[in-house]
Amino acid sequence: MQSTVLSLPDSDYDFLQLSGAWLKERHIMTRPLAQGITKVESLRGASSHQENPFIALVSHDTTLNQGRIFASNLIYSGNFTSQVEVDEWGTSRLMTGINPATFTWQLKQGESFTSPEAVLFYTDAGYNGLMAQTHHFVKNHIIDRKWQHAKRPIVINCN
Repeated sequence: MQSTVLSLPDSDYDFLQLSGAWLKERHIMTRPLAQGITKVESLRGASSHQENPFIALVSHDTTLNQGRIFASNLIYSGNFTSQVEVDEWGTSRLMTGINPATFTWQLKQGESFTSPEAVLFYTDAGYNGLMAQTHHFVKNHIIDRKWQHAKRPIVINCN
């Protein structure tokens, strides 16, 4: 079940993912797209510090302040797949959604299922443009309104 699909007429991009480890979260990893599938996924039951459901397609000439970036972020913390497939004509298709490997939801007659939300971003203002857009989106649409302009309490896990 895909939450978003974005088809592009070319594939002249680097695939960017945010991977890491405990205490070493969100390392930027990039590699050029090639014919076939390039993906990041999780089957751990949750997205995590190891794999994050955010990917971006970055033009090769992108700098801090210029260059095209298409990005996708799945607003979901379960098993996911975020991938780009490049076909034999050099077109690309970005897809993000629930990982199909273990998805077995059974719908009864009259029931419905809604896939998790995904957010698409585009900028031609490079990495700084992407950061401005994602920060604006989180501030205005993810953070609870009561905390948007207030000091947040410090939470300590003592267990």
